[in-house]
Amino acid sequence: MPKDNNSSNGAGHDSAFHFAGLTNGMPGIPNMPGVEALMQVQRRNAEVLAQAGQQIFQDMQALMQRQGEIMRESIQESTQLMGRLMAPGAPQDKIAGQAEVTKQAIEKAAANGRELFEMASACQMRAVEMMTTRMGEAFEELRSACGQK
Repeated sequence: MPKDNNSSNGAGHDSAFHFAGLTNGMPGIPNMPGVEALMQVQRRNAEVLAQAGQQIFQDMQALMQRQGEIMRESIQESTQLMGRLMAPGAPQDKIAGQAEVTKQAIEKAAANGRELFEMASACQMRAVEMMTTRMGEAFEELRSACGQK
């Protein structure tokens, strides 16, 4: 039976590697006070990183969904426009109508592009804010763990 690759790295079947006792009993390496506090800081850092990743994933799903909606709307509008252009009527009226429809399509495309840009920017800002807030907290926690004020 093949040996489980995870068992050789000290993690076993548990997905989290516990560092708290890493230096305990190792010759020449004294037990360091505050290691557990430092590991707590790193655990919280990893939690926030995972939360930021989840938030980005959800935001990107919403962005892609909106892009799909915009694409469906564009296809429907194009189909309707083609129907109007193919309908019987005076060519001069069709040309005048086409110019107005083209203007509206350009304005709508610009508005849709702006909306998607704002959604993507907001997604990035949420992730940056989460990480920036955590960095400040981590520095304070590290300072406290080291006994500094």
